[in-house]
Amino acid sequence: MRKILFIFFLIFSFLDAQEIKVVQLLNSDSLVGTTINNEKVRILFGNVQLLHEDIQIFCDKGIQYLESNKAELEGNIKIIQGNQILTTKKGFYFGNTKTAFGTKGITLYDGNVTLKADSGEYFFNQKKALFKGKVVLFDDTTELKSNVLTYFTDEEHAIAIGNVRVTQFENRIFSDTLDFFRKRRFSIARGNVIAFNMKDNLRIYSDYLENDQNRQYSFVTGKPVLIQIDTTSEGRIDTLIISSEKMEAYRENSELFIANDSVKIWRNEFSALCDYAIYNKKDGKIFTSKVKDEQPLFWYDENLAYGDSVEIFVEENKIKKTNLFSNSFLISKDTLMTNRFNQMNGNFIQLRFESDSTNKNNLREVFIRGNSLSIYYLYDENEPNGLNKSSSDSALIIIEENRVSEVKLFGSPEGEYHPEEKITGRENDFLLSGFKWIEKRPEKEMLLNIRNLKDALNKNH
Repeated sequence: MRKILFIFFLIFSFLDAQEIKVVQLLNSDSLVGTTINNEKVRILFGNVQLLHEDIQIFCDKGIQYLESNKAELEGNIKIIQGNQILTTKKGFYFGNTKTAFGTKGITLYDGNVTLKADSGEYFFNQKKALFKGKVVLFDDTTELKSNVLTYFTDEEHAIAIGNVRVTQFENRIFSDTLDFFRKRRFSIARGNVIAFNMKDNLRIYSDYLENDQNRQYSFVTGKPVLIQIDTTSEGRIDTLIISSEKMEAYRENSELFIANDSVKIWRNEFSALCDYAIYNKKDGKIFTSKVKDEQPLFWYDENLAYGDSVEIFVEENKIKKTNLFSNSFLISKDTLMTNRFNQMNGNFIQLRFESDSTNKNNLREVFIRGNSLSIYYLYDENEPNGLNKSSSDSALIIIEENRVSEVKLFGSPEGEYHPEEKITGRENDFLLSGFKWIEKRPEKEMLLNIRNLKDALNKNH
């Protein structure tokens, strides 16, 4: 019997501890008692103040439902719990669930973050806000906008859905959904993602992005496409487009972008194809290297170059030089006889570019070092006139009007002339070992079509 009584005592003690506290009326300039839908209510006017446990409620007018333990609130509503301050023009407070609801604009402030929307709920027990309609969350460094947003105030974790836009200094992120971890300054964006740097007019389009603002680092996947639009000193629009399977961006000490897997690059006058590339915007340098057996390919006008690794140097939005390392090749298709190819091969090749009187960038010099081999076709007033085949330790080749005008050989030079009648129809016999000609290069439209970005170049975000 004593055991049974003890059990009942424990049960009633537990129920008493779980008893729902009543919303208390502390102040009202006037009060009218009545019934609404068979429930006793108090209609409160002027300087209304209610108290529910540690939650203070202020408003101009209220209706307190005594049985359902709720209050309908109107006018200058302010609900306070610790450092959480909720304000709205019209709303409700539900004592049984410790939930507040605002219907005509709502604001939540916790001392660090301000959250605004057309309407919303705040769950005081869970420390959770659910806001809808033109939602804005902001602090001293970040502004986050969306259609719907859930915010956990203790964890400082926001989940945004629909037309998401995050602004952090000169950087913006657009997406369908986004998780924002404020303490870590870390974001995860999903669906139709655009990362936009307003300072450099640089955008990355993708399906998925992770952004660590503290480390100034981003990871992007889901067929990302990078587009940077710049204006040269002559007023010419210069566009760089890079696509790959995944990208990384480092922004802290240098503006460094790394592209991996199926990398395609297009920039007005050149294209590149590789499996790994690094773009250092600050230094104006693009570096690519061989992955497995695939050498990076580099096209410029009618020239194709490749090597185990390639460095491209850009100044004032124009290529100044390109370095090809190990098993290097430079091939140019003959403009008059398209089955003929001028070829240059060596351990190291450097291409040097200059602008002409029309400001067009052209290949001017080719320097080859280490087992230099070259084949170039000769013309006499546009009539084919055989070819020269040469070898040396190193060589310097001067280009004028896209044709070889002078060749300088250094170290054990050897040369052969083959007359026209000996090479006609036998052009394949004069292809150097390691020769490959790939006609299909990355083009602007090809890269834009990866994500249907034909109109993206004209948009300002």
